[in-house]
Amino acid sequence: MRVLFITHEMRRNGAPIALLQELSFIKENCPDINVELLALNDGELKKDFSRICKVIKGWNVFLNFLNVILHKLNICGPLYVYRFMFLKNKYDCVYANTVLSLEAGAFIKEKLKIPLILHVHEAECLMHLFKINSFLISSVDSFITVSNFSAHNLVNNYGVPLKKIEIHPPISFWLDQFQKGEVKIIPFNYDGTVFLVGCFVDGDWFKSIELVPVLMKKVSLKYPDFNCKLALIGLINEEVKWRINYELKKIGCADKVVWLDLVKSPLNYHSRFDALLLLSREESFSLVAQEAAIMAKPIVGFHDTIGVEEWFGQNGGIWVPFLDFDAVADSLYELWRDVNLRTSLGAMAKKVALDMYNESKNMLIPVSAIRKYSRRRNFEM
Repeated sequence: MRVLFITHEMRRNGAPIALLQELSFIKENCPDINVELLALNDGELKKDFSRICKVIKGWNVFLNFLNVILHKLNICGPLYVYRFMFLKNKYDCVYANTVLSLEAGAFIKEKLKIPLILHVHEAECLMHLFKINSFLISSVDSFITVSNFSAHNLVNNYGVPLKKIEIHPPISFWLDQFQKGEVKIIPFNYDGTVFLVGCFVDGDWFKSIELVPVLMKKVSLKYPDFNCKLALIGLINEEVKWRINYELKKIGCADKVVWLDLVKSPLNYHSRFDALLLLSREESFSLVAQEAAIMAKPIVGFHDTIGVEEWFGQNGGIWVPFLDFDAVADSLYELWRDVNLRTSLGAMAKKVALDMYNESKNMLIPVSAIRKYSRRRNFEM
């Protein structure tokens, strides 16, 4: 059987890395499945994907260029060029990785009359931001999501029958490398007297970086004896960083935040952190939670906003009411004061991460969906 996978990009981000792992598994273990990859945009993982399968790259760039040429020549739209290219290859199904690949997947499904599988890595807020509509969702034959949290969005907001959805949690690249013995841990060297809390952020509203001053002020006022600092990891716009620092100085908390920007080996930092804080307003899963867990670190986050909570529950995680900064401060303080609690939660978190790794690395759900929907006789338009 021949399957056309689609990725919206080939950058070193969560969804493309998860797809790379999936394609690697299929190449090594599924000789009956031949895959090709359509990359809507380029990225630094291009060589990694190309080592696994044929990559058809540049859909968006190509279409923009061809649109101009064909418009001047008064010829049909460029999508039809792709249509004939794909028809020639006789694919049995198309597999779109993330909702940003859905529009291309729906087009190919319609033109080639083949089933469409959608791997959903997003939840309500991101799908609203990307303007994913019910019409596009209705073109999908089978859904794979990263969590029940993500699945409930499809059911409640898009009317997708629950029976069409299966759950397959992704695996962090760093967790995978660690388990294979391919990562040497060199702990981040930072003042051992400080209770250092890791927090992965970016400039988006979803990651809540603008709430950092509010949280640190709450911690400082409630617990003046608490020697706690927040280590922020992520690529932050300099203007945003300036504003955060401005507010921190105004409230006397400038020394409570450590800016680490992007890091190459996150496990080195997780190994030094005393806890991981997930400030996200919404996250369909959270690969950094897996990374913290494999380093035996407890996790603090908002209840019912992070998909990974389903697997950790109270076994390694403390989940507080949404945007309740008193509860966040209380939880961090408790972890600082109670070393036994911190150690036991970290040990439980590590066990959950290991169990998740052992269950998910076999890719049984994605492979089963591909085999089911690649049988043309079972597919009716």
